[in-house]
This record gives sequence, C-alpha cells and structure tokens, in this order.
Amino acid sequence: MRINRKVKKLLRATLTLSVSAGLLFLLLSASRKQAETPLKEGILVDINYGNGDYFVSPEEVEQLITRDLGKALNQYTIADIGIRQLEEKLTSNPYIRQAEVFADINGKLHVNIEQERPILRVINSSRVSYYISESGRKMPFSGKFTPRVAVATGAIEDNGKSRGGLEREGLKKLFELAEFIYHDPFLRALVDEIIVRPDGLFELIPKIDNHSILWGDLSESKQKKEKLELFYSKGIRKAGWQNYRQIDLRFKKQIVCKRR
Repeated sequence: MRINRKVKKLLRATLTLSVSAGLLFLLLSASRKQAETPLKEGILVDINYGNGDYFVSPEEVEQLITRDLGKALNQYTIADIGIRQLEEKLTSNPYIRQAEVFADINGKLHVNIEQERPILRVINSSRVSYYISESGRKMPFSGKFTPRVAVATGAIEDNGKSRGGLEREGLKKLFELAEFIYHDPFLRALVDEIIVRPDGLFELIPKIDNHSILWGDLSESKQKKEKLELFYSKGIRKAGWQNYRQIDLRFKKQIVCKRR
C-alpha cells in the first residue's frame, strides 16, 4: 500500500510537471509567434488626461512613435519595434508621465498614456516660464492649453531650462509647498500666487481681496493652514477684510496681522 501511494504521488508530480512544461511551451510559442506578427497601420492611442489638461494629443503620440522609424509601420514586426524602447521614448516627453505599449494578436499597436499633471506655473528670475508637474518634473509652457494652477514668481533660481527635474534645493522647497496647496481643497481654492522672497520665505497672494499671507518656511504647514482657515471663517469677518494688508502665520498658536 505504501509503495502504491508513493507511486501515485510520483505519477501525479510527473503529470503536473508535464502539464506545466506543456503550457509553458505553448505560451512561449504563442509569444514568439506574436512577436513575429507584422504590425498593422494605425496606432490605437488612449490618453488619461486626469484633470482635463490637454498637453498632448493622440496624433502627436503616434508621430512620436513613427517619426524615426524610416519605414511604414506595416513593414515592422512587434519584435522589430522594441516595446520597452518605445515606452522610454514616450516618457522622455515632458508631458507624458507613464506609457504602456503593447500589440494585440492581430498586430495592432496599442498605446496607453498617462499625462503629466501640472500643479504650479513658475516664472523664474530670468523670466523663463514652465510648469511643475505632480511628479516633480518641469513641463515647458504650452500655448495650447493654460491649466488653472497657482503661479510662482520672485527669487526663483534654477538652471534656466524649462524641462527636466528640479535641480536646486529652493525649487524643491517650492514644489513641496505647491504640492501641499494643490492637494488641500481650501488652499487650492484660495491661493492665486506664491511669491518667493529673497530671504527664501514664501508669501501667498489669495484670489480674494487685497492682502497677502506670509507663510514663512515649510515648517508646520498643516498647523498654518488650520490657523488660516479658522481666521478666515471667524476672525477676519468681525474685523473686516479691508483693514489688513498682511496675515503673518509664522508664529506658533497665533496670527499676527498688519493693518493698512
């Protein structure tokens, strides 16, 4: 009985291994066959525009892929194209955050794009204008579409380029503040401009009335926001908007206001 059980176990294991090997062989064969399938003309491009900013079109994505090929798309196979290289080429575009490229069994090329999402427009000390995306990349200013995001001005020093990463510490701090503002509904609705002062402190210009908010550095941002929200909902209503020219949030557990 014991021998029979051992034999049965061995047979099951052998059968399982054989089935697995067969499936693997079929999958590899199908994959190899698909890789050798000639591509069809036309690319199916799907773009996730996120919050509705239209920086890149399906036609432009198709041009990015076909521009350097030298031959018609149907003269290539899937293996010839190089899927990973295509994805890297697409994500090198400053407006594209992620790209997924694949071909179906009929040889039709599909491209799924996630567009970069701008959270701040920057006008640096040299008057070079660009956006900073949610992933912390520079995006060149585009005449096609103007997203409704806050603008940063003042003493903003960078490498003078409108694309690439955030190369300087001051720019990284500005991005950190912009990210905090963008993801907070109250601040996002309130702030129109961020001014970077020569001393490195941040001053906010709201969309309402004629005053500024001295935010200071990046310390205790959550507490500053809570103090400001409370002040707007209660304190400033009693005193009147027109009486203040600056709201200073730099001090713990208090707000210092400068009158006109």
